[in-house]
Amino acid sequence: MTKPTTTTKPKKPAPTEDKEIEKRWGKDLVAAGWTAIPNVLFECSQQLGLKHLDVVIILHLAGYWWQAGNNPYPTKKTLAAKIGVAPRTIQRSIAELEEKGYITREARKSKLGGNLANRYSFDGIINAAKPYAKAIVDAREKKKATSDGRTKQRKPAALELVK
Repeated sequence: MTKPTTTTKPKKPAPTEDKEIEKRWGKDLVAAGWTAIPNVLFECSQQLGLKHLDVVIILHLAGYWWQAGNNPYPTKKTLAAKIGVAPRTIQRSIAELEEKGYITREARKSKLGGNLANRYSFDGIINAAKPYAKAIVDAREKKKATSDGRTKQRKPAALELVK
């Protein structure tokens, strides 16, 4: 049995977060909406084996992901129109992302038995990107620790895993 689909309003960002984005992009652009994307998806797209179109599809899907636990469900036709490609191109790219384990599609059915747009989960790409994110953070911390000319004592790697 599938859960009934419900639409929820996007959660409003914290006012300070919105203001910081507004300072960079301007009030008019921010008022139209914005999407938070981890930099690791751009910086490590080659290592993750993402093509340009994959990144653009992920960006567009994320634009519909307003709340944790409420995965996005735009139609392939909608994505195709926004990106400027054929719906079949979107279908093939999403299938490749799914083969890599980066996106999981969940079929949705209407109460009348018809099909609705698939819901998409990012759990796979999140898990795949975590080691790259950790490496970026570790490199940043190492650089920060050595930037003043002194190196700080670090725990042996085995001890860092124990809390």
